[in-house]
Amino acid sequence: MARSAFYDLFEAEEAANLEVRSELMRELKRLLSERFKTQQAAADFLGVGQSRISDLYTGKINVFSIDMLLSMLTKIGKRVQFSIQEAA
Repeated sequence: MARSAFYDLFEAEEAANLEVRSELMRELKRLLSERFKTQQAAADFLGVGQSRISDLYTGKINVFSIDMLLSMLTKIGKRVQFSIQEAA
């Protein structure tokens, strides 16, 4: 798996965190887009404000933690699996 551009811009620890958040956000956005017709419907289901869903859809990575994204994915019935690999 190729390293993301985050590694060119940030220290390894921050890049790894951003890479995970980015992947979780991408999948959450895809799932919500498929399941809900509006951002408001997705927000109501998740118990967050519509602006939070807008932040997700526009890729505002800085307002999401890994914990928050995992919680949202769990609320829509998904389980996240991960693997740990040697650094490149």
